[in-house]
Amino acid sequence: MAARRLVHIRRLIEVDRGRGLEIGPLYDPIVRRGEADISYVDVYPGDKLRAEYGSHPGVPIEDIVEPDYYLIHDDGARSLPDAVEGAQFDWVVASHVIEHVPDVIGWLDEVAQLLFDDGRLVLAIPDRRFSFDALRPATTVGQMLLAHRARDVTPSVRAVYDHYSQAVTFNPAAAWLGLPPDPNQRIHDLDYVLAQLARCEDGQYVDCHVWLFTPRSFIEQLQELERLDLVSFVVDEIVLPRQGEFEFYVRLRRISRELDGPEREAMRRAGMRTWIEGRRFDERIDSSDTFSETATAGLSRSELKLIRFKRRAAGKSRRVAHGVLARLPGRS
Repeated sequence: MAARRLVHIRRLIEVDRGRGLEIGPLYDPIVRRGEADISYVDVYPGDKLRAEYGSHPGVPIEDIVEPDYYLIHDDGARSLPDAVEGAQFDWVVASHVIEHVPDVIGWLDEVAQLLFDDGRLVLAIPDRRFSFDALRPATTVGQMLLAHRARDVTPSVRAVYDHYSQAVTFNPAAAWLGLPPDPNQRIHDLDYVLAQLARCEDGQYVDCHVWLFTPRSFIEQLQELERLDLVSFVVDEIVLPRQGEFEFYVRLRRISRELDGPEREAMRRAGMRTWIEGRRFDERIDSSDTFSETATAGLSRSELKLIRFKRRAAGKSRRVAHGVLARLPGRS
């Protein structure tokens, strides 16, 4: 899967297309030095990143890349345009970044400032249906507006609480096979949730998934933000998750600064119509009885038997529920 995701992302980037910037590469950049004209920006300089992640078992600190630019300086946090010292780029790539940013509207605006007209922003985004976010309610444009108007620079109380209280152990393969997440499999206990909430209320930066997306919700919310004149991108291409996968990939195109009025509005409508009105994708989770090699990777025989049992039980429950509804007054 790692190789396949790189193929998807790098195809969307078009790495030979001018100068690029990768946001938050840490130890595993999508594009490595020497493969393209690439610069990196991260939260801290390399020595501070290595110190921060020194005790993290999942991060090989010897592989952490040295960023060319960083956001946190002695005088405080800087915006992306300030951090890169006015540099501009033909393309920007960010893998599993957008869901973490406290103010997604402000972040998209900052990225737009970095790009030349017609530049590309390529994103790898976790699909909330297939991750530890599966129990959480969808986030909304209203919440995005609230974070933007509050000028959030750290994740909000809402985001921190929802993330840590609802995170659930959930195998993407189970989701693709039609099983719902089990609320009893929450990852964090109440004491841990309250400890993270206390840190947040104390003004500390508590990393979490602030925003949750599916391919359709991402495009529809971007469309809504465009109608509100709050973003300067249109959807250029999208790669949907395949069975057993948990992320999708999007390429956005920066609207030319020279366009205004009717021309800008026409470009926005055309970019959105391709994906929404044309219905070029379908978000139904495959609930057939086909157990593909991809979907069942990593599952034991006993786990597969349990999945089949639960799916039969769920199907029976749905049939019973439909029968009860059909007998209610006013139902035909």
